Amino acid sequence: MGSQLADYQSRGAELADVCVWEFISRVDKLKKTTDQRKHKKSSEVDLIDDDAEEEDSEDENDYDSTPLESERRARPRVSLKSGHVQNKTHILRVRTAEDALVTVPIGPGIPRRDRKETYARYCRLMLIFFKPWYHVRDLKGTDQSWVDAFNVFFTNCPSTVRSKIDNMQILHECRDSRDDHFAERR
Repeated sequence: MGSQLADYQSRGAELADVCVWEFISRVDKLKKTTDQRKHKKSSEVDLIDDDAEEEDSEDENDYDSTPLESERRARPRVSLKSGHVQNKTHILRVRTAEDALVTVPIGPGIPRRDRKETYARYCRLMLIFFKPWYHVRDLKGTDQSWVDAFNVFFTNCPSTVRSKIDNMQILHECRDSRDDHFAERR
C-alpha cells in the first residue's frame, strides 16, 4: 500500500505544478478498472465521467490549462509514474474544487514564523507544503539555506499560497490571545 507522500512524489507530469497541500486536498487515488489496466499507457491523462458510462465525444485530453482547473464533469485522471508500487493497479483522479477536502496536518505542531529558534524548521515545512516538488533537491539549492529558499519562494508564490501561509501564523496568534485572555481572568 502506498502513502500519500509516495503518491505525491510519483504523480504524473500533468500534476507537476501541484503542491502537497493541494494534492492532498484535490487528488484521490482510485483502483484502475480492468479495461484501464489493459488499454492505457502509464503516461496518459484520461477524462472519465464518474456518473455515466457512455463515451464522451470530446477529445479525452481536452481539459483546462491544468487538471486542477478543469470544470468538466468528467474528472481528469493521471497515471502514477512507473516507479510507484501501485502504478499498474491505481490511478489519480482530480476532485472538483467544490469536492476538495480540508487538509489537516497531523503530527507535531506547525512551527511559528515569529520564533527565531524554530524559523528554519518553519521555512522547511512551508516549502514542503506549498512549493511543488518531486525530490528534496527541488525545494532548495545545494548551497542554499531553508530560510533563503523560503524567502525566494514566498516573494514569488501566488497570493492564494501566501494567504494560507499567513493564516497559519494568524492561528498561532489567535491561540496566544486566547491564552492571554484566560490567564487574565484567573
